[in-house]
Amino acid sequence: MPASIPKWEAELWSYVSHGDGMRCPLYSRCQVKKRGGWCPDENRERLNRLLDERRFNLDDYDFVESEAKGPCRLCELVEMLAQKYLKMGEVRGLPVSTELVTLFDQQHTVEVRQLPLKVHHGAIWYHKDEWVIQLKNGDVPATKRFTLFHEAFHILAHCGTIPVFRKRGSVVV
Repeated sequence: MPASIPKWEAELWSYVSHGDGMRCPLYSRCQVKKRGGWCPDENRERLNRLLDERRFNLDDYDFVESEAKGPCRLCELVEMLAQKYLKMGEVRGLPVSTELVTLFDQQHTVEVRQLPLKVHHGAIWYHKDEWVIQLKNGDVPATKRFTLFHEAFHILAHCGTIPVFRKRGSVVV
């Protein structure tokens, strides 16, 4: 992670480091939610169903950005982070190469392994000076891609924050 990062990125990592990994750190003061906008935190089950579906039409899932209410602040910051890495990886169109995840920690190898995971769609491990992203080999390609980039975000979080997530119920001093 570079020594000097943009203000918006420092804001993102500040929120991530103050979260518990289970609930949005801005949940209690989210302005979009207060205006009746769509909140990923309140729609976690719906998002999880999206991952579990064998076939889905993204047009049926237009709820991430509510009209007129816009995306929540955390979603805006994550989108800015995505744009940063798309630019860094010189991505000019779809599909986005899965090799983009190798840019998420340029000091360490990022290896992707497909395994017969039973419970989760994916996981990350830092093992012997490299990152390992595990993907559930039984998932459909679209779910694997989503999970790959989701897990790769956790690599960025580990590189950008200390601690990555507070334990639930703990107090930040």
